[in-house]
Amino acid sequence: MTQKQVFGKQILKYLEIYGLTITDFAQLIKSNSTYVQNIINGTANLGFDKVIEICELFGMQLHEFANSNVAVKKKENIHSETKDLIEKRKITGVKTIDKNHALANELNRLIKEGSLNQPNTAKNLLTYMTPSLWKRNPSEITSLLNKAPRNESIVLIRPIKGLNYYIHKDFKGKYATLSDEEILVLVVPFESPDNEKNKS
Repeated sequence: MTQKQVFGKQILKYLEIYGLTITDFAQLIKSNSTYVQNIINGTANLGFDKVIEICELFGMQLHEFANSNVAVKKKENIHSETKDLIEKRKITGVKTIDKNHALANELNRLIKEGSLNQPNTAKNLLTYMTPSLWKRNPSEITSLLNKAPRNESIVLIRPIKGLNYYIHKDFKGKYATLSDEEILVLVVPFESPDNEKNKS
């Protein structure tokens, strides 16, 4: 691996850590996504000033940025422009184009299997889906639940502690009168074998 490729790999690492996209990074260095992709692939010609600028955006000096063993900087120690973009991205999330409709298909499967026959949240439903989808944003599931045809059968019970609790309309009457505490007890996250192993 060349030094350029190592540098690009480090950029990609920090983008993933801070939840930023290639488009976000292009904005930070006042460039475009194609150029950023070339930097990450190690094929772009970077001047020394640009290298230093990139390091400083993540609150690091060159020798720190190039060292994969250096601890990630806390958000308060990174460049203000980067910090602002991180906060903005946390609010807006990253829109994923799901060409194969994997999320929708998994949600349909869970509805068919009865996962919404009792109160459930978008965040919790995500844990019951195939592992390849676990990093998706729960807001994508909320969006799918609020659109036809799902919104004809899946309804909102009410928000509890900042999360919306949904249920199949045929079962709403059974749970609508329960207290928030009683509903919270019913929502059990899926535990993968790996999670169980980590607990022991």
